[in-house]
Amino acid sequence: MKIGDEKVGIRMEEEFTRKDHVPTKADKPYLVPKWDYVATGNLTFHASVVASGLEPIRGAGQMLEHTFVHIPGIGRTTEQGLWEQGVRTWADADGMEPGSLRVRPQALAQLRRYLPESRRALQEKNAGFFSRLCGLGEAWRVFSRFAQDCVYLDIETTGLSPGYDDITLVGVYDGEAYKAFIAGDNLDALPEYLQRFRLISTFNGAGFDLRFIRAAFPHLVLPPIHIDLRRVTKKLGLTGGLKAIEASLGLQRDLAVRDLSGFDAVILWRRYLRGDRQALDLLVEYNRADVVHLKTIMETCYDRLTTETRTLFNAPRPNSHVRSVDGARR
Repeated sequence: MKIGDEKVGIRMEEEFTRKDHVPTKADKPYLVPKWDYVATGNLTFHASVVASGLEPIRGAGQMLEHTFVHIPGIGRTTEQGLWEQGVRTWADADGMEPGSLRVRPQALAQLRRYLPESRRALQEKNAGFFSRLCGLGEAWRVFSRFAQDCVYLDIETTGLSPGYDDITLVGVYDGEAYKAFIAGDNLDALPEYLQRFRLISTFNGAGFDLRFIRAAFPHLVLPPIHIDLRRVTKKLGLTGGLKAIEASLGLQRDLAVRDLSGFDAVILWRRYLRGDRQALDLLVEYNRADVVHLKTIMETCYDRLTTETRTLFNAPRPNSHVRSVDGARR
């Protein structure tokens, strides 16, 4: 749920009172069947990036195999130091010999221990092995290797507080088909659906969407890697809410939902509770625009960040002429 460009809560004296209950099976005929949408190029608001300076750069490569910070004891300074010395991939690290590079022995030991495990995790599609990247704000690096196992998610709610307000709709997109999980209908099937994926991508999900989902399903085990696109887009200097990011990337929505906001989403849900089926249809379309665009944003940001990160391979660090990778003076 978003008002303007931010996710916020809504409370008004009559339209949004708590007396409106979440519908149940007993509330027919106002329930809708399971919502399954094939979200492909046939959609009228199918995401397309126009010339905006941030077009997807296809073939940017696999960033994960350039990554070392997922290894305990290897930080950004050590990683960049390795890149500068020509160790830019896991394969490059295989040929390192003690004393051949300015790398502290402990870091070299960690590389030798964890790189074989990294390859095995990649072969076995064990995304959780790379979960340390989430805490570093670098989860985007795993994307291309697990893109087929990524689900994009966005929720609508009755307000801002997970302890007070309720989820009304959860929209998910697996890259091919959109599906809506609706309160009172099929929302309880969401946990089982999410078990299929290794990555989950949201916009501001760490502060909003996933907090609500965890509150609604306390025993739910989410995919091990969460890519919050709010953090990812910020790395590229893109600020604001989801609509602002879409505009900066040249993404457009269908006219029917282009001007809708989180304020409207709450109103549409309340109207549905009073029997307006078309209100639910429009709410689903609004949510679908949110969630389908996440894929294009993810792909665009991944390609651009991969290209930008590779510029660091030859970029000297401040005072690099007097410091080694382990920080000792030379």
